[in-house]
Amino acid sequence: PGGTIWGPNAANGVINIITKNSNETKGVLADALAGTEDHTIDDLQYGAATKQFTYRFFGRGFERRHEYHSDGINDDSWHQERFGFRADRTAGGETYFMDGNIYKGTSPHIIGTTPSNDVTSGGDINARWEHNLGTDKGFYLQAYFERTLRTHAATVGETRDTIDIDFIQHLRVGSRNLFSYGGGLHWSPYLTIPSGPL
Repeated sequence: PGGTIWGPNAANGVINIITKNSNETKGVLADALAGTEDHTIDDLQYGAATKQFTYRFFGRGFERRHEYHSDGINDDSWHQERFGFRADRTAGGETYFMDGNIYKGTSPHIIGTTPSNDVTSGGDINARWEHNLGTDKGFYLQAYFERTLRTHAATVGETRDTIDIDFIQHLRVGSRNLFSYGGGLHWSPYLTIPSGPL
C-alpha cells in the first residue's frame, strides 16, 4: 500500500523524518558537548510566536578529530557550521510549514598518502501546505529545493541541485472506500568541477 503514495520501492521501507513543530520549541535552548573524538558539538536555538505563526532559529557547529592512521598522517579532522529555521501556521483546516538550512565546513580525507582538503557547503528549503477537509479528506502540496557544493582539492568537485514536488489528495468514494491519487517530480541536475588539468 505504501507504493501508492511513496512509489514502487516503498515496499522496501520508507524513512519519514519528522521534526518538532515550532510551537513545541519556544524559548531558548543551548547545549555543548566536548570529548576526545567529537572535540565539540554546540547548539543554540531560539523559538517564539506571533499572532499568525510560530517559529524557531537554530545554529550548530561541530569539530571532529582525525581518524587513526598508522603512518601518522592525521589531516582528516573535519568541522561544519549550520544555521536554519522553521515556521508553522495552522488556521482552521489549513496547515502551513516551512524550514530551511545553510551550512559550510570541511571534510578532508587522505588519498593514498596525499591529504585532500575538501570543502562542503549548501542549503535547502522545504515548504508544505496541507488542506484538511474533514475525516479522510484533503490534500497536501510540498516543494523542496537543495543546492550542494563539494569542492575536492585533489579530484573532481560537484555542484548539485535537487528539486522535489509532491501532491497527494485523499477523498472518500462511497461509505467504505478511501481513494488517494497524486503525482511527484524529482529532478537532480549536477555539474562536475575539475580540480586539475585532467
